[in-house]
Parts: sequence; C-alpha cells; structure tokens
Amino acid sequence: MRCSFAPFAVTALLVAASACQDSASAEPPDLSKPPAVQSTMWSLAVHTNGIATLLAQQMRSPEELLRIKHAVDDVAKLAAGLGVDPAAQRHPLVKKGLASFQARATAAQAGLAKDPPDLASVDAMVSSCRECHARGLPPKPQFTL
Repeated sequence: MRCSFAPFAVTALLVAASACQDSASAEPPDLSKPPAVQSTMWSLAVHTNGIATLLAQQMRSPEELLRIKHAVDDVAKLAAGLGVDPAAQRHPLVKKGLASFQARATAAQAGLAKDPPDLASVDAMVSSCRECHARGLPPKPQFTL
C-alpha cells in the first residue's frame, strides 16, 4: 500500500496561507491616509501638474486657457470636498493648510475671469502645494489635461 503525503501538504499550506491572510485583514487600517483623501490628493496633484505644464508654455491658445480654467475649477471643487470630509480634517497637514489652498484656488478662479486672465494667481495656487509637500517631493511629473 502506497501512501502519499502530497495532498496533506498542499492542504496544510492552503490552510496556513488562509490563516495568514485572515490575520492580515484583521489588522486595523492605516488611518493616516484614508483612501478617499489619498484619491482626492492624487486628483489635485494630477490637475495642478497639468496646469503647471500648460503655464510653462510661452504661447497659450484660447483652448489652452479654457483647459486651465476648467482644471482650476476642478481643483477648487476638489479642495472644497476635502474641506467637508471628516477624514481629511483628521489629517494634520490638510487641516492646517487647506483654508489657504482654498483661498488661492478662489483667487485663481477670479484671476482667470479677468481680461486678460491673471495667470500669476493660477501659478501661485499651483506653487502653494509645496507649502505642505515641500519635503521629499519626487521630480514633477508632466501631465496633460
């Protein structure tokens, strides 16, 4: 009579892996960066980097100015959403710097409404990200809107 331990070994490995997975999921989540806040901050980064790319161009067409305006409007909406998000308000840097960023986003919207548009206010909004994110920033990725 021949007996193989392979099925028992496979079963034991599956049970052990399942137990490890269950214990890992039982750990409390990292609340320092809730997923909604992380997602909103990522969206802000994409928009502001896209705006910075458009601002770096010497000649701007009316279509590019319209893209900048729409992106600034999106940034203002995202920042307003962070202002009412309880998870965002628990993050110390968001709580400390959000009001200033929201004011700059509003100023950028007002600047874009002028004729000719005041792009310095838009640049000030984009540059203000560094107030909270000055340390350890990776090189600026170039995004297009």
